[in-house]
Amino acid sequence: MRVLIVSNLYPPISVGGYEACCEMVATRLAEEHEVHVLTSRRGRDRAPAQARVRRALPLFSEVRGDALRGPLYTAAAMRVVRQTLAHTTPELILVFNAAGIPKGAVRALEASGTPLAYFVHDHWFDEPYRGDPFTRYLRGRHTGAHAAVALVARALNRLPALRVDLRRRVAAAVCFNSQAIRRLTTVADSTEVRLDRVVYPATRHEELFAALTRRPSERPRILFVGRIEQVKGPQIAYRALGALRDDHGLDAELVLCGAPDERLAPELRRLAAELGIADRITVRGALSPRALASELASAHALIVPSVWQEPFGLVALEGALARVPVVAARSGGLTEILDDPQHALLFEIGDWQGAARALARTLSEPAPTAERVSRAAQRAREFSVERFLSGSEAFVRDALAALAADQKRDRGPTEPVGP
Repeated sequence: MRVLIVSNLYPPISVGGYEACCEMVATRLAEEHEVHVLTSRRGRDRAPAQARVRRALPLFSEVRGDALRGPLYTAAAMRVVRQTLAHTTPELILVFNAAGIPKGAVRALEASGTPLAYFVHDHWFDEPYRGDPFTRYLRGRHTGAHAAVALVARALNRLPALRVDLRRRVAAAVCFNSQAIRRLTTVADSTEVRLDRVVYPATRHEELFAALTRRPSERPRILFVGRIEQVKGPQIAYRALGALRDDHGLDAELVLCGAPDERLAPELRRLAAELGIADRITVRGALSPRALASELASAHALIVPSVWQEPFGLVALEGALARVPVVAARSGGLTEILDDPQHALLFEIGDWQGAARALARTLSEPAPTAERVSRAAQRAREFSVERFLSGSEAFVRDALAALAADQKRDRGPTEPVGP
């Protein structure tokens, strides 16, 4: 079977677990099928040539100018999609992360007549056409300056290079990475879901983290792992560190491992100075898996203070595998990985005082913490790579069957052949 996989980024160009999961599924399917990958042109100058991987899609950058680039980027992305479909003639299309991809291109995939399934590991699938810089203006009522933009967008949409049709309903299958993201997602009314399922992801580094020898540092060390951006809650970690000292008498350090958002950096520096913790903060930046493993080995606790609804939270899984005590926000899919207080100590989203209390318990109650860590490590082993890949393969197989049956019903009864 020929399979086309579409994602906004594809390793080695990657920012997180979504891309890694996409590559794992692509590699597994390639063992038995002909797999092609279509991804964005972002970072392609740093990516080696890869057989059957095309890096050509434009991406919106979530800045003001995207509204002006909307028609141009959409037309370019739709042209790339049509070329790719003609070249690969897939029998199944799998869309992973379409965040930033012009949604007219996604609509071209949906309208191609090829069975299509989504792997949804993030919030981008929540009414995707309403948030797109171009398709958002193609229907509905707009006022003020938006009304003028909508008139222009609809006029441009009559051009042959565009003609994005959001009225036609198209069947698809959807695989969510958690019950939380499934519950929080409103599927576009142009998509008819024929099959939906939850398959929990896994970290490809499970063996590396599970084999770590724990060597906690002399000074209590709290680890934050992930992109240092607003939704991940580094500001909560900073405030919790200050409260841990001021309210609980525990002097600890915070080590942040992840790519920093430079727009947030000044705010975090001001906050550290205000709290008097600047000398207790270390920003390591993005680390290789082995460097991260070394940080996990020396940590006394891992804090996951997300202030959004975390789709799943691979970092909590990795911390549990490494037998690091986890303190996390009661956010989205995090609660499906680790139970409170059996596997981790959870606090309400944004509650830095609750985070400090959970960290204080972790650091000052060694016996209960050790028991919790042991249970968490056992629980984390349930989210294995093999379980994820087997579940993903089963979803692909069942999605193809469901969509093929749907196409057969749409065609109606066939005429009898012969006398």
